[in-house]
Amino acid sequence: MKCYNFKIPALLLSFFIIGVILTIDSCITVTQPPEVPPLPDELKHIQFVNGWAVTRELEQDCKSVRMEHVSRSSDWWAIHRRAYELKTNVAQLVYDCSYNCDVRFWACGNKFLPDMKKEAVKLFGSMVGQISGISGKEITVTGKNINEKVSMGKILAVDAGEKMVYIEVTFPMMTLAKCRVVKGSLKNLKQGMKVYNKPKKK
Repeated sequence: MKCYNFKIPALLLSFFIIGVILTIDSCITVTQPPEVPPLPDELKHIQFVNGWAVTRELEQDCKSVRMEHVSRSSDWWAIHRRAYELKTNVAQLVYDCSYNCDVRFWACGNKFLPDMKKEAVKLFGSMVGQISGISGKEITVTGKNINEKVSMGKILAVDAGEKMVYIEVTFPMMTLAKCRVVKGSLKNLKQGMKVYNKPKKK
């Protein structure tokens, strides 16, 4: 009877010791996940959004460039690099993913512009809108709440590639503004070009 009483605690103690040994061994042998390399400076302006809830807002303010399946299994910043290659600055993840992702790339604001234009854009105020039509010498500019941003005689700047073209508001309306070129060439302007406030002189 006494021998039986000693066997139970000894058996429990042996199970406990075995459990401790197995736990310590599993902790030691667990492979640590690889460290994520630091994000390169040239990719830091790229933003991530998840799901379709923000799509309506993106459609109003941004240009959809393309949808792609991107794997970051071998390169954690693969999505950022692809956005940079496409000159976009917002990556919309269709669903929450770790490595293989369906991504829609958007060009929003000024940061997706080529480097040669970024310094010039910094001098501007907020974007007014974009050219929606050109008829003869008359340029139509449309944008969100444009009637609050422009007035008769206001000078605006159009990013026309390597050169800037300045236009004057000749007839502001609630949803659009009619303009004419005051500096630069009309032939350099195309539908869809971004229109900004005239840069301030220092």
